[in-house]
Amino acid sequence: MLQSPPMVERILPGVHTPRLEVSDIAYKQVEAQVEWTNRFILMPGHTTRMALRERANRSVMLQLESMEPAPINLTHNAPGLGVDVSRELVVDGIRMVTLRNPRAGDEVRIENTGRVPVVVLTRSNGTNAAVMETTTRQSGSTARM
Repeated sequence: MLQSPPMVERILPGVHTPRLEVSDIAYKQVEAQVEWTNRFILMPGHTTRMALRERANRSVMLQLESMEPAPINLTHNAPGLGVDVSRELVVDGIRMVTLRNPRAGDEVRIENTGRVPVVVLTRSNGTNAAVMETTTRQSGSTARM
């Protein structure tokens, strides 16, 4: 009986992670058929971190919204990678982000480097599945949601 070799994800710095997918389509209006578990406003100069406590049985979805162009840095830190994978993008309208096959210990950080707020909506397994923290760049203070 032949066994298939183990699947290894190879991710290089600056290259997208196969599990964190950012839609290249920007929407001006969208109605997602999703029950969001978290909603908050990410102010300019702030960073939010979503850390998964447990493995999820469905993808984690994020919807990013801004009325004006807002540059953000999106970073995925997966357990065992040893390197963060980052992507810079501009939210102008609505952008969708999906973390496929979420695992315990996965972290997604969103840093608002622009001058306008960004609305962030997330859907995970439940309100206890993920820890949401926001940090201001100037003070370094952390607020847990």
